Amino acid sequence: MRGLEFQDIFSMSRILAKAEINKEIENFTKRARSGEKLDTEAVGIEFIMTVLAKATTRDVEKEIYAFLGDVFEIKPEEIRHMKPAKVVELFKETDLTEWKDFFISVVRFLKAQS
Repeated sequence: MRGLEFQDIFSMSRILAKAEINKEIENFTKRARSGEKLDTEAVGIEFIMTVLAKATTRDVEKEIYAFLGDVFEIKPEEIRHMKPAKVVELFKETDLTEWKDFFISVVRFLKAQS
């Protein structure tokens, strides 16, 4: 896996905007700021599952494959045909703090555009 880059914020922001999950993003933001102790891994997986549940158009689906393929340095088609448990493993093998910080940046970027 390559490290997450600034350009990835724009890619993910476009995906989330197309998936129309602004309310869900606000809920995650409120939880993160509430001060309650959160299991970063569990919240991260929940966030990813929320995005996937909302990614019901082919365009968004293809963009997710392309984004994950780029980040994990795997062809988008390989991601598309991968077992779900393997995709979860890919995330678990990474620095989850980096992903958390990344999604916080994405949320801030989206809020600034609202």
